[in-house]
Amino acid sequence: MIDQSVSANQQVLDALARGTGGFTIFNTNDFLAGLNKIANELDEYYILGYVPPSQAHDGSYHKITVKVTRGGVQLRHRNGYYDLKSPDLLAGKLEGKTLEALAASSQPGQVPVSLSTPYFYSSPGVARVNISLQVPASAIDFEKGKKELHSNVQVLGIAYREDGSVAARFSDTVKLDMEKKDLKEFSKGPFNYQHTFNVAPGKYTLKLVLSTGGEKFGKYETALSIAPFDGQHLELSGPALSNAFRPVDQLVASLDSQLLEDQTPLLFQGMEVFIQPGNRFQRGDKVAFYVEVFEPLMQSSLVPRVGVLFNIVNRKTNQQVYSSNTILVNALARSGNPLIPLAREIPTDSLQAGEYRLEVRARNSAGGASPIRTADFVLE
Repeated sequence: MIDQSVSANQQVLDALARGTGGFTIFNTNDFLAGLNKIANELDEYYILGYVPPSQAHDGSYHKITVKVTRGGVQLRHRNGYYDLKSPDLLAGKLEGKTLEALAASSQPGQVPVSLSTPYFYSSPGVARVNISLQVPASAIDFEKGKKELHSNVQVLGIAYREDGSVAARFSDTVKLDMEKKDLKEFSKGPFNYQHTFNVAPGKYTLKLVLSTGGEKFGKYETALSIAPFDGQHLELSGPALSNAFRPVDQLVASLDSQLLEDQTPLLFQGMEVFIQPGNRFQRGDKVAFYVEVFEPLMQSSLVPRVGVLFNIVNRKTNQQVYSSNTILVNALARSGNPLIPLAREIPTDSLQAGEYRLEVRARNSAGGASPIRTADFVLE
């Protein structure tokens, strides 16, 4: 029986290979045949190059078509590419300066914003902050185009150090096009935006401003505290809370752009996990948390048992209302890889509506324990 996570990874690799003009070699003991195929292709190939017409670096997709005039030729090439989007797309532009002024001012936003900012360690001394943002779609203003309605949603995020200097920033534009008949249905739901940026461990104030295409804007400010990480000890990053998941084979359509933009999807056992902005859920929702355990002893000759425990605390009474057993994660680890992802369902059906705090910790059989990582959530 093929492990589900292995099958999911094969799907991603197969899609990546086909989309970039390559091929895969799976589930075979005949490595020589595969190596010979690679060697033959390296002896017989052509490199075609061209200069794209646009240098906007706005992340737009460019389709590639290659044709040959001779017969009997097997043609394999990538289908297209996403232009590498600038991490600070609005820097120096009027739109960016306007958002900067709004971020620095005391003027409140008119558009309600929900935000979650879990972080995960990319390497020693570097954390990847996952921004998950939501505003009412009805707040987005559209203009009439030639055939469709159009809007540009612009986002600016700045992480300030305690001395007021800028530690990290990003800016982005999301282009929305839709037909008039679809606008009413679109306006009933939320507009979601996700982004990641890297920053060193430390204490910051994160300010985020979002323009919804007209005069209105949303604004959010929150403390962002990232614990140190040296890669030498048992650690835990996250948690990220979610009630939205999709099979990894549906990830293929956006895989190219996510890889180019260094947007790392949260994957666990064949599913992609979407972070819930604001961590607000309904009692009937299927809610799970996602964490990443970093255990350097997985690279040693004596691999310890590694487990994760979690508690749920009522924030108003500060009383513990749920405590889990130890969840062993060794079976989820890859040989020699210290990073172990884990997603686990939260028993929301046993909880009353209210405000809660999730507390998660990793432990090992060698006596090591990670600091407790927390995430507040609301159950309605």
